[in-house]
Formats: sequence, C-alpha cells, structure tokens
Amino acid sequence: MAIQKVTSNLIADNAVGLDQLNVTDGTDGQLLKTNGSGTLSFVDAAGGGGAWNVMSSQTVSSNVSSVNFTSITGYKTYKFVWSNVVHASHPTIMDFQFSTDNGSNWYTTSGKSVMVYGDSATSSLSVTNHSSWNSGSGRFAVVRNTHQFNTDQKHAGEVTIHSMNDAEYTHFNSVDMHDYFNDRAAFTQVFGSMRQTTAFNAVRFQAGSNFTGGTFTLYGLANS
Repeated sequence: MAIQKVTSNLIADNAVGLDQLNVTDGTDGQLLKTNGSGTLSFVDAAGGGGAWNVMSSQTVSSNVSSVNFTSITGYKTYKFVWSNVVHASHPTIMDFQFSTDNGSNWYTTSGKSVMVYGDSATSSLSVTNHSSWNSGSGRFAVVRNTHQFNTDQKHAGEVTIHSMNDAEYTHFNSVDMHDYFNDRAAFTQVFGSMRQTTAFNAVRFQAGSNFTGGTFTLYGLANS
C-alpha cells in the first residue's frame, strides 16, 4: 500500500536541505519564496515595495582610526548612517574608501566628486571639485574641517551608494550635519562617482583624527 502522507517519524531531524528542495542558495538575509506553481527561490525581504533593511551596525567605544564594513553583497543600493560621532581632536575630516577584496586592500584609484558646504554664519555656499579627497587616494570626504571633539559637539549624516556590487560605475551622495563651533550649524553635501572593473564589497570610514564615539549602521534597499 502506498504511503499517503509523510509523517515526522519518517524524516530525520535536519534531513531536508537545499539539495532536497532543489533550489539555489541565496545571500545573507534573503527569504525563501514560492511562485505558487511549485518553484522556490530566494529573494530579498519584501518591505511594501522596497524597504531599507538593517545589515549590520557598529558602535565606537574607544579610539579607532577607522570603522570597516566587509562582505557587503545582496542589494543594488546601500545606505550608511552615522550618529553621535566625535573625534579625538579638531579640526578634522571624515572620509570613506572602497575595497574589491573584502578589505584586504583599499581602492586607491581616484574618482570625481563635488562638495557643497556652508554654515549658519555665512550667507552663501561654498563648492569644491575633487578628484577623491586626496588626489589619487580613492578616499572621498563626507565632512571637512569639523570641530566635533567634545561630548556636546557631535555630527551625524548618511551616504547612499548605488551599484556598488556592479563592475562599472558606482555613484554616491552624502550629507553630514554638525555644530561647527560657537553654536554655528553647518552641513556638508557630496555627490560623486567612480568607475571600476571589479565589484566593490567593502567600505571603511576614516577620521583625520581618531573616532572616539558614534554609531555606524549599514542598510540595504530591498528590490521588492
């Protein structure tokens, strides 16, 4: 007589895996989805037409020269958000840099960016064109000449990076808000792009003087 149903007594614990499901493995954080006709696949977590999903977060608790994020894959668009960031001394800058080999080496080929900055003590904006922050360094500044070194002088911001995992152009835009000094509110906004032949999979944030506090969080934008 044919068995009409499979009971738990007939399947060993943890015996069903990818081979039994006949599905290709996905990436970290993806979910298993059915098309309603017997086909399974891994997809990004749905978020009502696309949502920012937290991938990882790091909080600085002591002097560090950089904050590194590696193994960044699975999305088309990423966002890094930093808050309550302070530095060991001032004035200082904060920049970021890409890697194609998970942080073993950092990309040093220059890209192009435009920086717009100003503060409440001036009536006009300043604009600076860059070939990276330092020519040929591959480092892009997201804030410059900041005075965030006291516990009551912190800065916050974000950078959105498009097509980082594609072996072509990578585009980004960032904004940072901070108290300059003497109760002056200031901001820095940067737009940039660079071209590479190998996909990026890691990013590090560096300070002109060490970070002494702050939280950095990485988000990925779901495609569906």
